[in-house]
Parts: sequence; C-alpha cells; structure tokens
Amino acid sequence: MTDNAWRRPRFFHLLQIFRSTAGVPGATAEAGVFRGLGSRILCLERRREDPDFDGEGHFGVDSFEGLSPPATIDDDPSCAGRFADTSVEMARRTLEGFPAVELIKGWIPEALDQLPDQQYRFVHVDVDLHDPTRASLEYFFPRMVRGGVIVIDDYGPWPNGEFPGCKIAADEFVMRHGIGLAALDTGNAVIFKR
Repeated sequence: MTDNAWRRPRFFHLLQIFRSTAGVPGATAEAGVFRGLGSRILCLERRREDPDFDGEGHFGVDSFEGLSPPATIDDDPSCAGRFADTSVEMARRTLEGFPAVELIKGWIPEALDQLPDQQYRFVHVDVDLHDPTRASLEYFFPRMVRGGVIVIDDYGPWPNGEFPGCKIAADEFVMRHGIGLAALDTGNAVIFKR
C-alpha cells in the first residue's frame, strides 16, 4: 500500500465501518473492484465472523478495463482507461481462498443487471466518476437492509478535487432521497440505511 498515502487509512475506515454491520443480514458487494484488495478485506472480515465463509454472498462488479469515458461533469477527459492494469484473473488471485465470490465483468450500469435480486448489508462503491457512482447508488440503496451501509470512495476532500463527479453524484443522490451522508477526512463518504 505504499503507492498511495491515502490507501491505508481509507481501507482502515472501510474495515471499521464494515464491522459496524456485524450481525446485519444480507450480501456484500463492491462496485469498482480493481485488483480485489477491498473485496479481500471484506471477505477476510466475513470469515472472522463465520470461519466457514468461502465468499458466497459477496459480489464484485468492474469493467476490469479501467475507468469508463467520463461525463463533462467529471472535469477530466483524460481519465478514461485509468486503472486498466488489472483483470478478472488478477482479482481472482487476490481473492484466493474465497472461491465462491462472484466477479461480474462489465460496465456500470449494465453490469449491475447481472446481480441476483437480493438485499445487501454493505456495499463499497469505488468507481470514481459521476455516472457510475450515481448508477451504483441508485441500484444498491433500495436493496440495502435496515442497518446497512454504503461506503463511497473518491468523495473527497481532495486538494485538487481529483474526482469531482463522484462527489456531485453522491450529493445529488442524498439530496434527492432526503438521506444523510457523512464525509471522512480520507476521501470516503458513508451512507447509512435507517
């Protein structure tokens, strides 16, 4: 984790917030898997809760081709394809020991249609850009159980506003639905389903 000074505290927050859902029923998911580290952290914690956990009930959705073309609101036309140095196979290796994790390759929002219709206790949204962030929130929030949590990466604050579209999408979503959002100093934001 030495390539990004924010990564260690962001994953620390991800784990601590996930732990707050212990005992809450439902599946877990990650939109924006990249190489699978976030999903591995969640799966390891699920195994701590249940020593027989093999990955069943955890889903990862990613293009595995990097970021999609950004919308104008994202304010960075050059970011398309960033984070393409991954693959389903690479994520699968990271998730070794969790053979039942379901990885779905495809672009959001279309790839979300491949998920089974179910409820979730925890979702990690790490898709950086406005349109896939909005689509992920619109898909997952209605499927969250009471007590469930969504963590959004790349909300900010960032010194240069690196992914402003993500923040805009999250802010628009919570305003439209009259729900709260907590921003953390590591750039994550959290939505609780009450």
